[in-house]
Amino acid sequence: SGAAFRVNGKSGSFMVKHEILQCPRCHTPSECKLGSITLCQCSDVDLTDAQREWVAARWDGCLCKGCLLTIKRGECPN
Repeated sequence: SGAAFRVNGKSGSFMVKHEILQCPRCHTPSECKLGSITLCQCSDVDLTDAQREWVAARWDGCLCKGCLLTIKRGECPN
């Protein structure tokens, strides 16, 4: 889907990239809003640098918000 905009009296549209991806940790489908990262479910989970490094060392793709919250709380054994 696209979103409309108006700049200098001219209107147009742009495509916002949203995808349904499978979390590589728990395999739950979740919506990734790469085109609007500030609206993505993961953007409000504030991990420490060490937690981000730990995630990056184990998985290539985006994790779902549930898994990120589990990691944030320190409840993730794997």
